[in-house]
Amino acid sequence: MRPLVTLLAFYFLVVAVKSAPAEEETGEPVLPDPKQSLETPELPKEVAEILLEARIKEAEGPEDRKKREARSRNTCRDSFGDECSCRYWKAVHSCEYDFVHNDCEKTCGLCQSTEEEECKDYLAQPLCDRVKTLCGTSEDIDTFAGACCNKTIGGCVVDIDGCAGDPCDANAACADVPAPGTGQVCTCNTGYAGDGYTCTDIDGCDPNPCNDNAACADVAAPGTGQVCTCNTGYEGDGHTCTGGEQDETFGPRCLAAHNEKRARHNAPPLVWDPMCAQEARRYAKKLKAEYDASSPKKYPLIHSSRDERTWAVDGKNVVHGESLYWTWSQAPECTGSSKFKNPIEAWYAEKSDYERMRGRGQPVSYGGIRRYGHFTQMVWKNTNAVGCGRSDNKPNNILVCYYQKTGNIFSTWAFNRNVEI
Repeated sequence: MRPLVTLLAFYFLVVAVKSAPAEEETGEPVLPDPKQSLETPELPKEVAEILLEARIKEAEGPEDRKKREARSRNTCRDSFGDECSCRYWKAVHSCEYDFVHNDCEKTCGLCQSTEEEECKDYLAQPLCDRVKTLCGTSEDIDTFAGACCNKTIGGCVVDIDGCAGDPCDANAACADVPAPGTGQVCTCNTGYAGDGYTCTDIDGCDPNPCNDNAACADVAAPGTGQVCTCNTGYEGDGHTCTGGEQDETFGPRCLAAHNEKRARHNAPPLVWDPMCAQEARRYAKKLKAEYDASSPKKYPLIHSSRDERTWAVDGKNVVHGESLYWTWSQAPECTGSSKFKNPIEAWYAEKSDYERMRGRGQPVSYGGIRRYGHFTQMVWKNTNAVGCGRSDNKPNNILVCYYQKTGNIFSTWAFNRNVEI
């Protein structure tokens, strides 16, 4: 068995002497602490001497009993009664000793204490002042100083809240730098950029990620990114826009050409309908894709189904009229006098067929509508809107116009009322 620590042996001696009965015995005798007879981890000489002096002073002081009583009320405590020794033993990794393990439970972390760690010394101030003068003389002293005189030697870490006073931008989050570091880390919130002290809304359009044929709209913070919208005549998700089949003046040109012809027949002017134009462009592209994929090549102008030409307008399903046009030598266009380029001129040329087949009050026939239906749809008085689209603005492409409401009702009475020659 290792010799008992000098500190503890001497302390035992002091307590034993003080507890011996006097010549005139009064009251109950005081018995020595049996823990003083246990083997404890060996202490370096310098440490043992300082602890010995501390024990002597503590035994002489009236506060000793109060300290022991306060410790006894805490269920997680060091039953050894000397926090400095327990802290030193922990610092030198001696908690595995049975004695230390059992009697320094709090310091060794073997129970859960409700007390917060304080920045304080565990020896009297004069002793810690003495320990401070010895710092650097040996590793044992330095370890002891850190365990028992941390406040005096300046080893206590007091965390200063770096976020007090809100030093960061209003649109940033502040994180305190834990001691021994100082200050704070400011991080701009989602949707903002900057150093955290100054945060600005991230411009999702700088640099512009959208297609050259699209408009970019920044998403305001705390949102991020942008909304890319293909320009008129193009389609896609805004990052990729295809087409170019319709520039900004394509719609107005087609509308003006229709209304010029309608005016000749006392039909009220049409308005441009974006939904009709969108569906017309979609169907023109569909027909062109089917034509390009066919082998051998098939005639591309096939009318859509009734369902494809029906969609809701003001909460009601409306069937739309449809006219198709294909030119392979030039790009389909709503201007010019050539019916080999301009569908409006090609469709209006059917007027002569209508006059011939309806001459002298002849009734409407299915075969007749097949011959002059483009003309009659274009000047149908009850139609109030039109929208046109083409598969591309190059030769060998298709143009489609949708009409709202549909014309060409298979009724002689309806034709007589809506088509004026």
